[in-house]
Formats: sequence, structure tokens, C-alpha cells
Amino acid sequence: MIKNRKVIKPQSLAGLLREQIARKGLSPGDRLPTHAELSRRYGVGVRRLREALSILRQEGLVETRRRGGTVVAEPSLEVLREPIDWHLSARGYTYDDLLEARAAMESVIAAEAARRRTTRDLLQITEAMERFEETDGPVEEAEQIDMDFHQAILQATHNPVLLVFGQLIAEQFREKQRQHRHLLARKPKRTIRDHRSIQKYIQDRRPEQARARMLKHVLQQRLDELEARSPKSRPPVEGKGRGS
Repeated sequence: MIKNRKVIKPQSLAGLLREQIARKGLSPGDRLPTHAELSRRYGVGVRRLREALSILRQEGLVETRRRGGTVVAEPSLEVLREPIDWHLSARGYTYDDLLEARAAMESVIAAEAARRRTTRDLLQITEAMERFEETDGPVEEAEQIDMDFHQAILQATHNPVLLVFGQLIAEQFREKQRQHRHLLARKPKRTIRDHRSIQKYIQDRRPEQARARMLKHVLQQRLDELEARSPKSRPPVEGKGRGS
């Protein structure tokens, strides 16, 4: 038995396990074969198998339950956000870099939402927009509602690739934005006008107008920051305000 075991790296074995999950169409919660069975199937020792499964756990693909064995995990972008943030930080990215990436991504998303949105999608976008208009809570609450508005537009694309990358960009931006939260209370009326315009273009299925309006809406934050840094600008208002 030992002589027949293959010398295979954990990364390669993890790739084989990914292929098996995909080939068998396993869904979140479905159980993988036992360690003993997988060890026999791939001709590797249990220790090497555990190393491969550890890689898949770090990637968020599987999880180990005390009595349920190893199962396919629920999809989560959280496991991707941290390593991506580390790589970006190592390259020294700035708030402006992230803002430009978000503007490029979300302008495309707005255009696709205008092309593909359903009545249900439009209701969700409108509901988030109206909640933003009505809120007078703390900055954190308004920020979350603003994110809900952009998330509803992202969902309206019905494009799984845009969903993944759009959410990753949004999460990265949200983390960076916390360092610039003093800007969030400055322009609630303009933000409301922007949201209304974007919603209307999506409703009327006007993708180019939705794209241009979203691009301007996101990039406007750079002008807000420059204004906030200006000696002539007034001190930021703390406590309450809306997102951007």
C-alpha cells in the first residue's frame, strides 16, 4: 500500500479535489468522501491529504464539521478580500487608485443593469434609494444603505463574473473609505440626485446614460476629497450624515 502511494504536492492534490467537487456538482453542505476513502482514491497518505484539504479551507471551498466530516462550504468573498487587500497594500495602492477602479467597474455594472434588469431588480434598487433618502441616522447606517443601493444595481446585471469582481471592489472600497468617512456627511442632496438619475436611466433601459451618470457619481468623491483638504473648506460634520 505504502509503495503505491504517489509523491504529489498538496497544491496539486488540492487541484484534484477541486476538480472532483466540480465534476460531481457538489453543492454547499454536501459531504466529501472520508479521509480514508480519498487517501485510497488518490494514493496519498492521510497527512498529505489533510494538507490539501487545509488549502481548500483557506480558500473557503470546504469546511470541517465536528460530526459532519468535510463538506463543501457556502460561497463567501470574505476569504478572498483579505489576501487581495494584502497584495494591494504590498503594491502601495492609494484611495485614488481604488476610486478609479470602482468608477470603471461600476459604470459598466450600471450599463448592464439597464440592459438586463427585471421588475424585481428595479423594485430593490428603488427601495434602497428611498431608504437612503429617508435616513437621518449615523454615518455608518447611511453608508450601509448606500452600499445596498449599489449592490442592488450589481445584482441586476445577472452576470456571475461581475457579481464576484463587483463585490470584491466594493468591499475593498468600503475598507478604504473608512479612512475618509468625514466626506460622507458633506453632499447628501447631491447624492440623492445622483441616485435618482441612475435609477431612472436603469428603469428606462438607457445603458449609456446609466454608465455615464454612475461614472460621474463615483468620481465626484475625488473632488469632494480635494475640497475637504482645501484650507477654505469648512470642518467636517461629525455624528450624522449620508453616504456617497
